[in-house]
Amino acid sequence: MLIVETKRVGYDGKYALIVPDHAAGKRNRFTVYLIPASPSGKVLIVGRELTLGYSKQFAKKLLEQ
Repeated sequence: MLIVETKRVGYDGKYALIVPDHAAGKRNRFTVYLIPASPSGKVLIVGRELTLGYSKQFAKKLLEQ
């Protein structure tokens, strides 16, 4: 899957990325990454082995802050 973001956010924005967690102990679990828009920022893993529904809620709350 390819996701293209065309909206410019500058260096003060951030993105949440939800990907399948293949190393999880259970099936259908996901990892949430927090990616800063600045090129010098660090990518953080903020949630692992979460269900898809909870991952979406968690990512939405992170981006609202």
